[in-house]
Amino acid sequence: VGTPRQGLLAPHARGRLALSVEDDAVIGLDDYSHIWVVFVFHLNTKRFSPQLKRNKVSPPALGGKKVGVLSTRTPHRFNPMGMTLCKLEGITRPTKFCKKTFLEVTGLDLVDGTPILDIKPYVAEYDSVDPEEMTLPSWVSGGLSTRRQVTIAPFARDQLHNILCDNPKALDFYGTHRGDASCQ
Repeated sequence: VGTPRQGLLAPHARGRLALSVEDDAVIGLDDYSHIWVVFVFHLNTKRFSPQLKRNKVSPPALGGKKVGVLSTRTPHRFNPMGMTLCKLEGITRPTKFCKKTFLEVTGLDLVDGTPILDIKPYVAEYDSVDPEEMTLPSWVSGGLSTRRQVTIAPFARDQLHNILCDNPKALDFYGTHRGDASCQ
C-alpha cells in the first residue's frame, strides 16, 4: 500500500492524524516529543477470514523461514491491532471552520484512513529497555543493520514533477529540505 514497514526507520515520513475528541483531550500532549499511536490494521486482507490466519509467518529478513506470528511485527495477526511510535511535530486545534484536532507527526507508518484507537505519550523511563538487558534474534538485529535501496520509478518521478508544476506548494506539508522540490 506504500507505507514504511517501521516508521522510525523512515523518520521523514509525515502524517496528519485527525482526532474526533474534545480539544481538552490533548492539553499537555504538546509537552511530549513522541507518541504511541494504537490503531487497527484496517486493510489487512486476512482480517475477515479467521481460517486464513496462520500461527507462523515468513518475515522478509528470514528468506522463507517461518517463525511464530507473535515473534514478529507482521500486520497479519489474530487481533488486527497495531501500535507505532512517532515524533509529535505539532498539534492543530479546532477552529470555527474545522472542528477536528490534528496531530502532525513524523516517522509514521500508517496509510490514509487508518482508524486510530488511542494516543499515548512516549516516556523513555517507562517505554524503553536498557540495551544491555535487551536481546533480539539475529535475523532482527541483522535486518536493522541492513540499508535497503529505494528506487522511484520514472513514471512516478514524472507524476511528481507534474504535480509540482501545477502547484509548487503541493508538497509544503512534507518540508522543502527533503530534496529538490522545483519544477525546472
